[in-house]
This record gives sequence, C-alpha cells and structure tokens, in this order.
Amino acid sequence: PMNWTYYKQAAQELYRKGPLREEAIRSGALGGEFANVDLKSLAVEFSGESGNAFDSMMNLAKRGIQPFSKFYALQDEVFRMATYLKAKQAWNMTPEQAAVHVLKWNPNYAEVGQAIKYLRQSPVGAPFASFTAEAARIYATAAKEHPIKLAKWAIGIPMGITAYAASSNGLDWNDM
Repeated sequence: PMNWTYYKQAAQELYRKGPLREEAIRSGALGGEFANVDLKSLAVEFSGESGNAFDSMMNLAKRGIQPFSKFYALQDEVFRMATYLKAKQAWNMTPEQAAVHVLKWNPNYAEVGQAIKYLRQSPVGAPFASFTAEAARIYATAAKEHPIKLAKWAIGIPMGITAYAASSNGLDWNDM
C-alpha cells in the first residue's frame, strides 16, 4: 500500500516502454526475470534435435505456456521497476545504484551459481531451483541487514495467525 504510486508508475512506464524503462534495462535492473531466464533455458535444453516423444511434448508445452510466461515476467518486471523508481525518486540513487538495489532485493535468475544453472536445466530441479536459491539469498540478506523487520514477517505474522486460529477454535496457549 505504501508503494502503490511506484507500482502504478512502474506499470505505466513498462506499458509505454518509456525512457525510465530503457534506463532500467541499460543499468541492469530489468532483464533477469524468471520467464526470461529459466523458461528459456529449459526450453533450449529440451528442444534438441533428438526427435523423441518427450522433446515433442516439451516443444508443444512451450508454445502453450508462452503467454503465461510473458504474464509472469510482466509481474516480476513491475516489482523490479517499482523498486528501481523508488530508489531513484525517494532515495536519490543514480541509475547504477538503483540497479544494484533492485538486484539485491529482487530475484535475479540470470546470475546464479553453477550448481543452480545445472539444476534448472535438469528435469529434477527445473524451474524451481533458481527461485529457491534466490529466495534464500534475499532471505539471508534481510536477516543480516534488517533482522527486526524480517522477524516481524517471518515469525510475528505466522504466530499471530496461529493464535487467532487457536482462539477461534476455543484453544488457549496451554492447548498448543
């Protein structure tokens, strides 16, 4: 809610393909989204020339999910663009500083370790290995730099939901 103006501005900027979008791409703040990296690498891996049934199914599925991958990438881009805009406008960061900030607090599927790159191209780890690795990286950064804020979301809210559910069912702390 507090960032609604940035989300709105980000969506408009992305839709119009405006100069701030181009600046965000040049600075590296946009371009490492899940659909642009993981789905493409998965499709490339399984579109070999072997001509087996599995490859054919994957090629057919790839055509079917392309609209969904574009929608997924757009959602990712809106949050990345909003983070970029807030960094520039509210905190007076340069485009390069804003891009570093975006990459620090948003998933960057383009720059993951070799093990994750291998896993995301295998049927076992694809495509969620990158997401899990990036979520862990962001979580660790939040734990290091903002432990109190993280505790509020990671501990406080689940405890509150549990307490509410317990009291709604006539339970107290001694019952849990």
